Amino acid sequence: MLLTEMYENYKIYAEVYNAPGTLRYYKETINVLLKYFGNIDSSNITKNVVFKYIKYLMDSGLSNNTINKRIMFLKAMFKYNEIDSDFLKIKKLKEEFVTFGCVDPTTLKRVIKEILPQQNL
Repeated sequence: MLLTEMYENYKIYAEVYNAPGTLRYYKETINVLLKYFGNIDSSNITKNVVFKYIKYLMDSGLSNNTINKRIMFLKAMFKYNEIDSDFLKIKKLKEEFVTFGCVDPTTLKRVIKEILPQQNL
């Protein structure tokens, strides 16, 4: 099955279950996939081919989080279309999570008063 056929099949499902922003992201992602792979047959998308694609995305400066989302989308299309591939077993890249410490209640109240000065807290 060609990449565009896989997407058209998956898109019907996605339109039922996903938000408009997610659908826009999928459209952007399929365009990137088509630019990189062309309208490739699914049988030619192997683990090694996907690792080369991941390397291409890394070299493009994308974060691991974004790369994982793009690979997840590709996997979702394969699974929806019931196509098996060795690349489906590829693990996610390690993601960076931005964290910050807790804010004490007094500081939080001061910040809220600055943002919403008309409120009595």
